Amino acid sequence: MDKLLSLLLSLPSPAVALSGGLDSRFLAHAALLADRDPLLLHASGPHIAPAETERAARWAESRGLDLRILPFDPLALPAAAHNSRGRCYHCKKALIELLKRNAPGRMLCDGSQADDLRHPHRPGNRALKEAGVRSPLAELGLGKTRIRALAAEYGLEQPEQAARPCLLTRLPYGMRPDPAVLARIAAAEAALEELGLAEFRLRLTPEPQLHYLHLPEGLKARLPELLARHGFAGAPLVRCETLSGFFDHLPVKGNAPDALRIRPAEAGDLATLVLLWERSVRATHHFLSEDDILFYTPFVRDMLPGAELWVAESPPGTPAGFMLLEGHKVEALFLDPPAFGLGLGRALLRHARALKGPLVVDVNEDNAAALAFYERRGFVRIGRSPLDGAGRPFPLLHLAQPSDEPS
Repeated sequence: MDKLLSLLLSLPSPAVALSGGLDSRFLAHAALLADRDPLLLHASGPHIAPAETERAARWAESRGLDLRILPFDPLALPAAAHNSRGRCYHCKKALIELLKRNAPGRMLCDGSQADDLRHPHRPGNRALKEAGVRSPLAELGLGKTRIRALAAEYGLEQPEQAARPCLLTRLPYGMRPDPAVLARIAAAEAALEELGLAEFRLRLTPEPQLHYLHLPEGLKARLPELLARHGFAGAPLVRCETLSGFFDHLPVKGNAPDALRIRPAEAGDLATLVLLWERSVRATHHFLSEDDILFYTPFVRDMLPGAELWVAESPPGTPAGFMLLEGHKVEALFLDPPAFGLGLGRALLRHARALKGPLVVDVNEDNAAALAFYERRGFVRIGRSPLDGAGRPFPLLHLAQPSDEPS
């Protein structure tokens, strides 16, 4: 902390870009401890949740700091309006120009920290460097874990505050941002946070998905109704290992014709596919308990070897889904949750139909999303069984694809 205070004392009168998140609050807090009287600048617009602007304003007022809230609409920029991979560079460049105009004679600083520099896709970092913006936390090698510890030690409120980045990060590259949709996402996330969810993102892939790190006990049953109330009915709940950079690892829809490969499975794939099945079922089969999933896992492990098994890779080299065929029946089709909505399921079905002709499939009656997926592909109901293949009380709907219906 002494090094940070010394660095802040060495800078000309600082202006801090305050998002309302932990990192920028901690930087402003440190500037206050260094007796630097920082000017705080916050940009509000369709890309920022109103709750974040309110949080920033309340915090600045509680510390007696001068905060200027500046209207800023990144959707007026072509790169942001088209939601390109480089949007963050153009957005941050324009934002820096706005902040500097409103802080003449001050050194503009931001809350970027060391972990941000390690991320392989942060085009906004280039804009900061080009404009001469100082990032004291990053310059001293302070990452999130250390910042949380220092924030707690030096009296900053909410040292465990979860990150809430720009709302444009909830959309896949190439999907044009709609201010009304961004507002619905912001409102839903505010309600989820109020309910007790902390580390999460509500994303459109383009289908809505709720990504989370940890789901507190008792919340799962309450989430579908809340999401439906905000227009995101049926959004699967997807547990993730990390929340940052989700869309950076996926192909841009419509711009990556070579990003999908379908190939026969190999022996070395099987362990990976069982884990993929578990992730997919947890995200979509909400009618199954954890004990149910553990019950079925050995069946899946035993079923895959020797079967006609096709793997979808996206990008090539990364298994993102698989399909098991027995004759013209699709015995299994599962996608890794990050690959939902990218067209892999349709591609696998087209591949199967090209091989086998009209297809049949069984779908859990309680899996409404899967049923809707197959019905959109032209499948019709031809029967029902009260028990599944393991003799358990999870009814199956039997579907068939008419011979004249393409997949």
